[in-house]
Amino acid sequence: MSGDNILLGKIVGVHGVRGLVSIQSYTQIPEDITTYKPLYTHGGAEIDLTFKFIKKNQVVCAVAGVDNREGAQALKNTSLYIEPQQLEEIGGEDTFYIRDLIGLKVSVEGAQVGTVQDVKSSTGGDILAIHLHGDATSANTPTVMMVPFRKEFVGDVDLESKTLPLHAPSFESLKQLL
Repeated sequence: MSGDNILLGKIVGVHGVRGLVSIQSYTQIPEDITTYKPLYTHGGAEIDLTFKFIKKNQVVCAVAGVDNREGAQALKNTSLYIEPQQLEEIGGEDTFYIRDLIGLKVSVEGAQVGTVQDVKSSTGGDILAIHLHGDATSANTPTVMMVPFRKEFVGDVDLESKTLPLHAPSFESLKQLL
């Protein structure tokens, strides 16, 4: 397993006495975590999951080779990873993995103003958390700006040059809101 592994979920609990585990899934459709084969632990061991049901926003799964509560309990707090090559190509030039956006240099009219620190999901769409550099902030401006990841705010993302341009009028109007 490589060092660029992608975290897909975490075993957060045990369900019942027959070895089922509760998983906090980070996939868009939670139960899809079971479609990635193989899944790996941080130490590189393979884990094979079988989806059972959803309960309280967690995916309940059987784990191959685990058939009792004690075995499931031993897996609690285990993070579940895949290797990058296991990801499917995603559709369209305007579709990105969050991991591809984090760390991009943010620019306005060619001048670098910050770096994408995180991407938050909301019902209205994704929001970029941009850490602003010193010259893009003032004493009363926070160092993190939240920007909707929409065409009216963000230009064409260039993954090769690792840049994400913001439209100048949008950047200035968002700064005034802070």
